Amino acid sequence: MKIQFTFSNDLKLVYNLFDTDSAKFFTDAVQLLTPADINPTSFKNGFDSETFIPERIARLYAVADTINSLYPGQINIVPLEPNWRQALQQMHTHFPDLTHNLPGEELQRATPLLGEFNDLIHWLEKELNRKHNGSLLDKSWATICLDFNRAPDCCHVPIPESDYQHFTHQLYFGNLHLHYDNVGRHPWELFGSKDYVCPQDQVISQTQMSPSCNMYFNDWDILRNNQQALSLDKYTARFDKFYHERGGQNFFKYAQDDPRLAVGYLKIGKLVNINDFNSILAREQLRTQLAASSLIGWTIFE
Repeated sequence: MKIQFTFSNDLKLVYNLFDTDSAKFFTDAVQLLTPADINPTSFKNGFDSETFIPERIARLYAVADTINSLYPGQINIVPLEPNWRQALQQMHTHFPDLTHNLPGEELQRATPLLGEFNDLIHWLEKELNRKHNGSLLDKSWATICLDFNRAPDCCHVPIPESDYQHFTHQLYFGNLHLHYDNVGRHPWELFGSKDYVCPQDQVISQTQMSPSCNMYFNDWDILRNNQQALSLDKYTARFDKFYHERGGQNFFKYAQDDPRLAVGYLKIGKLVNINDFNSILAREQLRTQLAASSLIGWTIFE
């Protein structure tokens, strides 16, 4: 099976979908949804979106103030200076706390605000990392995220045991992966954010899935092949070090070689014409097109 994503500037991207249970679930579930169901905050990271950072910071504090007006003192509002990374990590801890502890009716009322609060934090983590981190890997980061998780018609099911083998942190250009569908922080996200703040009870390896998905448009594979960026072996070694620094299996609940640790994201497909984008120049041209476009629909076909 294939999926074609159609954008407003007549750009079309076609992906081959894997013959796995998770890809088959995605095929069925995504057809129940429309572009109107996509979370706009999470939709694009990269694509020269640095100009939106001040606006998103202001919105984060406005949402936090609104949450505190409903539930006084529940959000500890932390200034992003001098340590934006730690500030965002500290504020993020309030999202799982409130999500898991508010009574049902209150949670229903608070979910739009809590969701936006969470989405803004994750967006800012990626954009501020691109802005302040000198790594070429980080600077080339560009994703389109179709986050349907709070849409009324979004399906949520357990991840099949057989598909844990398809988790990977090699999130290369042309890959299509399912997005995170639990409330908390997963191990690879903690590592990528250098998060030493998140408490153990909020570390949730991925156990369920939805049709929410990520398309990747970075230069990681080219940079690594050209030895211009941290090699995959060294990158993996850094994760190994982080895993043990944070407490190993006692903290993460799973041994490092247990597929259920679910490091990275669940891969379900790959761009059909990926060989057309073997150069950074070709990818930059595509990223320019994507930056100027909106997604208008998708079609499943054989």
